[in-house]
Amino acid sequence: MPVSGHAYRVVGMFDDGSYCVQVTDGVTNGAINEFGFDLGEALFFSKRILAGDMGAARRPGMSRMLAAAVIALTKAGLVGGVLRETYAADDDAKADDDGENDQQRGAVMGWIKMSK
Repeated sequence: MPVSGHAYRVVGMFDDGSYCVQVTDGVTNGAINEFGFDLGEALFFSKRILAGDMGAARRPGMSRMLAAAVIALTKAGLVGGVLRETYAADDDAKADDDGENDQQRGAVMGWIKMSK
């Protein structure tokens, strides 16, 4: 689903450890579930792709699932104290805009805790 205007995607984690990517409309704060996954699934496909399985790499939504998994694991690392936020010198402008430009491009910007 294309994201335009003020809409953006968020990654949410359910109590059972599964994840969901939602598209918010940016106006009414309504959200539509785009897809769900768990980290085991993301790990399985990551291994397949690194092994050269281009069929796995071309699956619809694969890049978004793997991007969402990176966000989920990064969030867990930040909360757990294993990682800390840093910005490369070229990313100083991005760090200063509080994600506003990323939201306009429809990037995955947020993290929410959800209950089923």
